[in-house]
Amino acid sequence: HNVELEVEKEFRYVVLSNRKKNYLGVTKDGKADVKGLTGKKSHTPKFIKTLFYELLDILAKVQNKEDFDHAKKQISQKIAGYAKKVQEKEIPLDDLAFNVMISKSPSEYVKTIPQHIRAARQLETIREIKKGDIISYVKILNKPGVKPVEMARPDEVDSSKYMEFMERTLEQITSSMDLDFDTILGKPKQTGLDQFFWN
Repeated sequence: HNVELEVEKEFRYVVLSNRKKNYLGVTKDGKADVKGLTGKKSHTPKFIKTLFYELLDILAKVQNKEDFDHAKKQISQKIAGYAKKVQEKEIPLDDLAFNVMISKSPSEYVKTIPQHIRAARQLETIREIKKGDIISYVKILNKPGVKPVEMARPDEVDSSKYMEFMERTLEQITSSMDLDFDTILGKPKQTGLDQFFWN
């Protein structure tokens, strides 16, 4: 078709996720290039972002198959370490916060009320909230399920929700490496009869 092509990037290796348009690659100079992965998104809690970039640093050092196997072990240990902190509620509230900007006044949300608006409405009891404000909230055990960071207590944090979000975010890396989240956390794989007996 007479289309001129040129090489944009050369990778040392690429890890393809089973999701469309999601991949991570490490360029020849050791820079991790991530496409479509949640860990980079601005609303993602700080502790998950930190872990995400720590995992990328491990992957950036991989030069060969042996290194890759070693990286898998390191990644499993890192994830397990963070998971333990989540479950034992050792992560500061600020690092657990989802930070989302309000695109319109909280009163304009009528039919569907997103989580950040539920948190904003609680904040309105102590200060004015307007369009463009960033709302920082954590997921809590009781209704309404979220609370502004400045009003929350560590004992209210819903650790299981953070574990789910951590799993969803990191699965984009772990699934490509054939790592199973439950196995990393030392749980039996939840399938068929196992699921019946363990639940």
